[in-house]
This record gives sequence, C-alpha cells and structure tokens, in this order.
Amino acid sequence: MNITYQDLLACGQDERRRMDFIRSAVSGHKNSALYKAAVNARLYYEGENPTITKYEKIIFDAQGRAHANMFTANHKIKSSFFTRNVDQQTGYLLGNGVTFNDTTTKDKLGTQDIPFDQQVSYAAEYALIGGVSFGFWNLDHLDVFEITEFVPLYDEENGALMSGIRFWQVAEDRPFRATLYELDGYTNYIQRRGENMKVLPPKKRY
Repeated sequence: MNITYQDLLACGQDERRRMDFIRSAVSGHKNSALYKAAVNARLYYEGENPTITKYEKIIFDAQGRAHANMFTANHKIKSSFFTRNVDQQTGYLLGNGVTFNDTTTKDKLGTQDIPFDQQVSYAAEYALIGGVSFGFWNLDHLDVFEITEFVPLYDEENGALMSGIRFWQVAEDRPFRATLYELDGYTNYIQRRGENMKVLPPKKRY
C-alpha cells in the first residue's frame, strides 16, 4: 500500500477525512515489508532471534502427517552478533561526535537533555537497524524517529519527504496517538478505546 503526500493533499482541511487517512496510512505502513523487516531487526538487536524462535522440528508419520518432533533436543541458542555489529559501526562512525569547522555551530544545536551528538548517533543506529530513520528539528533540538513509529509521505513527482505521521500506542487497551507533520505545522490526534479519533489542540505552527 503506497500512500503519498498527494493523497494527504486530496483530503484538504476536512479533519474527518484526514483522520481516516491517518488510520489508513498507519495500517498500511504496519503491513509493509519495510516495517515488518524493521520489527524483526529490532528483535535481533535486542538479543532475540525471531527466525530460530519460530522454527520447530517436524517429523512425519507413516501416513505423511506432520507432527512436532518431541524426541530430539530443540535447543535455540540466540546470538548478539547483530547488536555488536550495529554498535561497533555506529561507534566507529560517530564515536567522536559531530564536528564543525567553527566553534559556534554546536552552540546553536540546543542544550536539551539528549545532546545533538547523541541524537545523531541514535539516527545512525536506527537506520542501521531499520534501514532508515528520520530527524525532526523541534524548535531548539533534534528529535529522531524510527521507521517503526513514523509513516513517511513522499511526493509522487520529485520523491521528496513532504510530510509524515508519527504514531504510538503503549498497549492495545491504551489510547492510539498520532502526530501529523506538515510543511506549515503539526497536528496531534488521539483515539481512546471505544471512541472516535479526535483532534487535540488545533494545528500548531513550528
């Protein structure tokens, strides 16, 4: 399901259409190959191994029917190789932080809780794990989103990233939240269980 920036523009300023668009975009994104690969890659990074975890030994009886093999050992030894590989590559590339030719540029990049250097390092780590990551300059600091929490909306004509939807939900029985980032500002949405989605405060300009 390839949803683009032009699909968002087609909704106009009708908030009901925009909310339907957000739900559809997030659902389609979660069903994409890129998202599923990124979810598996994150599991590998966290020391899991979804491939070996799902693997089951099978034996066949005389009639050709398959049964789980309960007679041989079923050891599933996981590895942290992928984690070490990502950490080493990130450390090698950005271990000394980001440097500039002058000393004033760093001072303009904010003094937030997570330094700019660390956020750039997170962006590299997320890109190595999920294939891509997204940076958002939020007034006075950089925020970084993973592909598993952000739906990019590219322009059909020039391929530029023109808009995007950040989404999150801490549990199935908790509210679904989304933020739609556009060129002229961002809008927050919430959908509580058993309720329709609604807009939180109106669009805010950057």
